[in-house]
Amino acid sequence: NKEKMEPRREQNYNYGNEEKKIISARQVPDVCFKEFIILGAFYGYKARNKFRQAGRAISKSREVNNKQRDKDIFVPIYNNILQSLGGNPEDLKCKGSPVNATVKGLMSSLVECPIKIESACVPLTQDEISQAEDCIGAVELFREEYFSVTQEKDVTRACNETPTLMSLMQDAESKCVGVFGYDARMNQTQRTCDRDFAACKNEAVDGVSIVFECEHCPTKTTTMKINTTTIAQTVTTTTKSSTS
Repeated sequence: NKEKMEPRREQNYNYGNEEKKIISARQVPDVCFKEFIILGAFYGYKARNKFRQAGRAISKSREVNNKQRDKDIFVPIYNNILQSLGGNPEDLKCKGSPVNATVKGLMSSLVECPIKIESACVPLTQDEISQAEDCIGAVELFREEYFSVTQEKDVTRACNETPTLMSLMQDAESKCVGVFGYDARMNQTQRTCDRDFAACKNEAVDGVSIVFECEHCPTKTTTMKINTTTIAQTVTTTTKSSTS
């Protein structure tokens, strides 16, 4: 006769020092089981995402603000190039001859750089930055408290902390309401801002060759000395400061 197979008994694995045991779902009484499911989901997913979204929004806003701050650096660059083209934006000339459409287009675009950059590079408001910082603070407080409670060896004591954790979670959710929108907005703004700022930088660099080719000889009453090295250095310095 074949022996009847007994049900397989669950083995008692010991994965580590019992003194370091943390709370698991199996250990939590029914009275706070549902709360820990909610808290654990928030800890492992929502809290982390909100923290990252708020941090990214603040970081990108800072970079955008740096570029907006440097928008006026293109004004003296434009003026220097304009000098080499005769000084009259309505009658641009290179060595006495009218400039081509490419140069006209470059100058028309370069003069608008401060306005374009100011429009494209709009950072978060101070209130929005404060809200994002409050979100980060609230999430950090919740995550620290949650981690501390889950290390508690006394399950009853841990359950007694669930009202505090639920309150901290609700506070974090409330303070993080707008951070998804801030993150998405700053992501799009940074792309547009970087594109427009880079275009202005390239136009300023292209203007250096115009200066070399078209600089007017000084007259008896006017000295039109164009420092092309200064233009190039200014563009380089501006780019570095705007990305720092």
